[in-house]
Amino acid sequence: MKNTFSKYSFWILQLIGWGALSAFSVSVSGIATSVSAVLLVFFGLTVTGIFLTCILRFFFKKYISFDNFNGWSVLKIVIGIALAAIAFPYVSYAFGYVIGFVMKYFEIEEPTSFEKPPEGYRIASIIGYTIIIGGWTAFYFGIKLFLKLSRAQLAKIKLRDSVKQAQLNTLKGHVNPEFMFSSLNNIKGLMLEDVSESRKMLTKLSEMLRYSLTKNDVNLIPLEEELEIVEHYIGLSKIQYGDRLSYNSKAIAADTLKLPVPPMLVHNLVENATKYGIFLLKKGGEVSITSFRSEGELIIELKYRALETMHASHTSNIKKIRQRLRLLFETEFEFECVQSEGKVTVNLSMPIREIKEQETVTNL
Repeated sequence: MKNTFSKYSFWILQLIGWGALSAFSVSVSGIATSVSAVLLVFFGLTVTGIFLTCILRFFFKKYISFDNFNGWSVLKIVIGIALAAIAFPYVSYAFGYVIGFVMKYFEIEEPTSFEKPPEGYRIASIIGYTIIIGGWTAFYFGIKLFLKLSRAQLAKIKLRDSVKQAQLNTLKGHVNPEFMFSSLNNIKGLMLEDVSESRKMLTKLSEMLRYSLTKNDVNLIPLEEELEIVEHYIGLSKIQYGDRLSYNSKAIAADTLKLPVPPMLVHNLVENATKYGIFLLKKGGEVSITSFRSEGELIIELKYRALETMHASHTSNIKKIRQRLRLLFETEFEFECVQSEGKVTVNLSMPIREIKEQETVTNL
């Protein structure tokens, strides 16, 4: 219904506007003294008004542009209004004459009755039509300007969203090429010992690559999908680091698995914890992850050990993650990374939002 009105809004407004104005003119002028005469004048004025303003609209669309609006444009508008106002009574009279001719041709009794208009009526009518058409022109250009500004604002919003999405895509983590090549070499070595296990690891790596590629245009996904990729990452890393790497996800609350999180976010946090934390320690360590919901928010916590002096890349990645969260949630999140005596705690709190259809369907 809304689309139909938008498509035919000009004609709907024309009919309503000129119909109401014609009815008012007939009732005020008093020149029509019978029902048939009233109807004839009413339809004559309505059709004439629509006809002339449609021509005026065509003239404005062809010769008036907001992009190059100047004094000459104003002069063309004034000329258009003047010509339409002068033509109005003559076109209206011609319409009535045609109707009368058709009625006589079909031998219909003359149904009209008119009073003679007072002296100066034609001049007064031209002045009146000038005011009316001038008002119509102002209304027309007002709507045109409003629509132009609305489109410009919409384009600005779309551009801003595009820039924001481009920034998000830039900040999204992807499978590290270094990790990928390292994993391929590790899987190659594993093939000499356990072919079945190497196939499983190769499947995990391919799943990580697929996930990284297909979620590039997605901003929110269920937490359980993200945790599955984290499990793949841990499994592949264990090929090289073995018992030096431990992963504990027992504190993941079941009611948080379907809640939305940005893709690759938890993976980035875990990769940051292992690559610039645990893997730099001689004895390695454990990454423990906790999740629960509280008052409409999803809380995720990571704990792990690291060197006393935090690696520069670790700090840089934390800043990128915070920037990405700011683009997604503005100020509706809390994120902190605290290090104390070689222990690192990352706390993340973000609002629970509905995963929209466009945020779950990916562009392959």
